[in-house]
Amino acid sequence: MQVDYGDATTVADASDAHSVSRLFPLTFGQPLVHLSCKSGGPAKDPPSFRIGVVFCGRQSPGGHNVICGIYDAIKYHSPKSKIIGFCGGTEGLFMQKTIEITEDLVLAYRNQGVTSNTDAAQLAETFADTKCQTRVVGVPVTLYGDLKNQFVEADVGFDTICKVILSEEVPSSKLTLFDITKRICDAVQARAEQDEAVLSPSVPIISPMNSYERDLIA
Repeated sequence: MQVDYGDATTVADASDAHSVSRLFPLTFGQPLVHLSCKSGGPAKDPPSFRIGVVFCGRQSPGGHNVICGIYDAIKYHSPKSKIIGFCGGTEGLFMQKTIEITEDLVLAYRNQGVTSNTDAAQLAETFADTKCQTRVVGVPVTLYGDLKNQFVEADVGFDTICKVILSEEVPSSKLTLFDITKRICDAVQARAEQDEAVLSPSVPIISPMNSYERDLIA
């Protein structure tokens, strides 16, 4: 694996640069990393690694497949490497509740999901502050679709959750698009009333209302 460094990272909206740099003074602006494979198979005597994985935030489809991919890759390049999972999310990380990821676990949890990248960013900042050599890699797995940018074509799980909601849950529960939109708006309002961060809709859904929906609004 060849590693090349590029331009410094930045934010999508330039007006956010100051606030983000204050929150993450040690990790904001780090250079972009470009990885490329060298020709040939695994090295004759590859180094072994201990990789820790932790799920944070709400569940999203495809999260466990990320772990499966890591497991398959490191076992291919270095069979002696290990993946350690932290049980119970960030609580398990702080309490050091761990389990080794084995082939049997990988087979049991393929095509399932989770997670959040805010905790990953904070963890990387903490490691940098304490001079810890552990590297943090955040994977864009989210059901909100809000991590899409010039480097991420689509979040892991976002396409799946949209198709599942629209093709399975909506017809089976007799929900209308009005019902879905109302539930989203109610959730945003409830969070705002609790002084929590207000979510931004990824895709607005607008459709003509039927007579029943108009009566509800009236």
